[in-house]
Amino acid sequence: MDRVGVRELRQNASALLDQVADGAVIEITNHGRPVARLVPIASTGTSREDLLANGHLRPGRGKVLDVEPVILPPGTPSTEDLLAQLREER
Repeated sequence: MDRVGVRELRQNASALLDQVADGAVIEITNHGRPVARLVPIASTGTSREDLLANGHLRPGRGKVLDVEPVILPPGTPSTEDLLAQLREER
């Protein structure tokens, strides 16, 4: 396991992250004392293909632009009006 100080981390963050992406584990020190560890993220198995296989996601049918616009009844506030009202309530 490599050890790097905070200064080196700041100066070489991209290169260190590349090493971690390749599987390295890097210990970060502050004044020589270990304070953190950079480790690769383990695959959690939540890719699109996994979600499809588990039935948690259904592929779309048709094209997005094939959806008909929703016609609101007269007097219905617009999305812009609703957002403005929500912002005023904050």
